[in-house]
Amino acid sequence: MATSKGVIQGYTGVATVDTNHQVILDAQAYGTGSEAELLLPVVAAIKSQLRDDTVLTADAGYHSDANLEALAKQEISALIADQQMQKRDPRFATQVRQQVAPHPLHNKTAEGRATAGFAPSAFTYDAIASTCVCPAGKALHRKGQSRIVNGYVTEQFRGAKGDCGPCALRA
Repeated sequence: MATSKGVIQGYTGVATVDTNHQVILDAQAYGTGSEAELLLPVVAAIKSQLRDDTVLTADAGYHSDANLEALAKQEISALIADQQMQKRDPRFATQVRQQVAPHPLHNKTAEGRATAGFAPSAFTYDAIASTCVCPAGKALHRKGQSRIVNGYVTEQFRGAKGDCGPCALRA
């Protein structure tokens, strides 16, 4: 499953609901991250419950030419947003988009970078053992090989997420 932090193993849960009666018609879990390929199996699962006046609705993740063609062949009415819908629809022109604040551990923008940190002297480095201990006393693990940067030999160390997340010195 593709995420903003790369590909992770996971499942996509899909629920089909009847909005008029507020009941769940079908719920399934799939081992794929692509919603578009899930629309037709979901429609097949609820086909016996569709009526002539049924209109399926789905978000832009389910939009594809193949899905639209298959629904048209089956004569199923559907409203499926595409990726450009909000740009074309004048009702969205004045809407302020909701922005989710980036996760502080993954915010790589200039605003997200720490303005004050620890000086290198705050860390305990053992060149012979190639080990490093952070100011909170936690052992850091070495990342990669030694490199030469601007004429200096460098080593990179990283802390465990479980140690850094709850650390009192993190702020």
